[in-house]
Amino acid sequence: MGMAGSAGGGMATRDSVLHCFQQANQRMAGLPVHNPALQVEVRGVQPLAMQDGVLIAVLITPWCMNLILLRQAGAEPWQGFYTGLERDLALPCGPVRFVVGDDGNGGFYQMCSLFSPMDDFPDHGMAQEVADETLKAVLTPPAGVEVQHDVPVTEPAPDAGAEPEGVSRRGLLRGWRREDL
Repeated sequence: MGMAGSAGGGMATRDSVLHCFQQANQRMAGLPVHNPALQVEVRGVQPLAMQDGVLIAVLITPWCMNLILLRQAGAEPWQGFYTGLERDLALPCGPVRFVVGDDGNGGFYQMCSLFSPMDDFPDHGMAQEVADETLKAVLTPPAGVEVQHDVPVTEPAPDAGAEPEGVSRRGLLRGWRREDL
């Protein structure tokens, strides 16, 4: 959510992202993509071991589920970020593309869409279970693969429209590995 801001390094927090999406939830109630059985929640916040000062979590909303990255308190803010910037990050599961968003107060976070819309989730408990399992899968490297720490984030080439090589989000959630493709 949020508006396009100037390139900078503000830091979104779990609470600021939660507040931003709770406000959006009020505006989205009643729209066809809004699943009233679900609520806004930031779940499973934990340090991302391979990236110094980065937290990873899952954001559940009535219209989407996203993997999100935040800066830890006390970490240097991200520099050169602006809303809509796409960044590829090597995670234990393989490369994942994130899009920068802001919390409406100049604080940046990164998100990767997992599900949208959320029609297939009958209740919030099911969404929580899927969020937990997804986070676990994202943080688990394929057997025999050594995880590298502090891997640099890469910016996609200006004409790069294809998904990064590796496992797609759909494939990840189905349990596919790169060698299965």
